[in-house]
Amino acid sequence: MPVPLSSIVSIFSGLLPLTVGLLFFRRLGKDLRLLIVLLALGFSLDVASIPFAIHRVSNIWLINIYFLVDYTLLTFVLSYWQDQPLVRRALRMSVAPVALVWLASQIALGSLSHFNFLTRTLECILLSVAAIYTLWQIGLSQTDLPLSRDYRFWISLSVLIYFSGTIFLYAFGFLIDTKLMGAAWVIHSGLNVTANLGYTGGLLCFRRP
Repeated sequence: MPVPLSSIVSIFSGLLPLTVGLLFFRRLGKDLRLLIVLLALGFSLDVASIPFAIHRVSNIWLINIYFLVDYTLLTFVLSYWQDQPLVRRALRMSVAPVALVWLASQIALGSLSHFNFLTRTLECILLSVAAIYTLWQIGLSQTDLPLSRDYRFWISLSVLIYFSGTIFLYAFGFLIDTKLMGAAWVIHSGLNVTANLGYTGGLLCFRRP
């Protein structure tokens, strides 16, 4: 089965922030180095998914496992930008209960080959809220540095756009094998490209004037 053009564009848009991040890697702090690791893993997963799609083999089990990596690393990235230690700890400590919910729901589903739309929806909600709070905090603490030069702004905005936009797509994940979800997945591709452009914009803040 041919891979849709929208999916190809979405997958390889991940090369933009990954390439820029690797170019500026030595200038990045722990927060963005974690993000680069996540981008590299995400791009590798997407590329590995291409032969699965071509040969009509389900890769849902791989997506379900990747969820834990995705949520953990993004939560830690956002936690670095919190002024309040309590908020920082809360974000990091949320990984454990979310992982327990994931494990319980996977057991209830009976197999990793069933799409875990429950935890994906939960991830979207939690990360959207965290991104909104982070953007609000950045706005309050803004100094002479314009938002266009604040990498935290670009990356938090990208997280918000992607995860708030995919809440309903994942909430109806039980329709994943239907034509309706196939059409909706084009929206997912657009959101992914938008997020990758935002990540790229944030990482370009580290280029020398």
